[in-house]
Amino acid sequence: MQQKNIVLLCAAVIVLLIVCLVPFGSSDGAPQDGSAAAAPVRIPSSEYTEERQIQVPCADKSCQGQDYHILAEWFRDAGFVNISAIAEDVSYDEVFFNGYVLFVTIDGDSTFSGNARFAPSAVVEIHYVNAMVMPEDSASSVASDESGLSDGEPGDMVWLPQSGSKYHSRADCSGMIDPRKVSLEEAQRLGYSPCKRCH
Repeated sequence: MQQKNIVLLCAAVIVLLIVCLVPFGSSDGAPQDGSAAAAPVRIPSSEYTEERQIQVPCADKSCQGQDYHILAEWFRDAGFVNISAIAEDVSYDEVFFNGYVLFVTIDGDSTFSGNARFAPSAVVEIHYVNAMVMPEDSASSVASDESGLSDGEPGDMVWLPQSGSKYHSRADCSGMIDPRKVSLEEAQRLGYSPCKRCH
């Protein structure tokens, strides 16, 4: 009789161990109460396509006039990885230092605020002064500025807008804000065409 009780006790312990070790629920691991599975959902890495956005280190106007080495470092420190510097040989009637930043484009956009955000892989192009070509006679260049520069002769100076594809003979044409002054040859080399209003 005592031996029978020991067998029953052992059997009860085995059943209890099996009940404790086997999780409740269906065979596929989902809870029987209909609630969602607690296991985390794995997202394939191929579905992570949107990059985080980072803030620019300066607005378009604040970038102008900086040394391009310093500006490139600012963009690098902000987290941008696709930065290029584009040298421009320009002619001005006032002296700017070599390396002076003329303008910056981010993904082709030259107007952006100081709190604008872009992907780290956005294309940052820093256009800077490579060499200054000073007019031989600054007095004659000033006189030609006042005459309107409508004849289009070599050596003429024209005005380029912050955005747009036309060059202008007057700085106040078409309501331009902060236009930059370059030689006619430089404007044509950069792909600008004449404004129909002032040429």
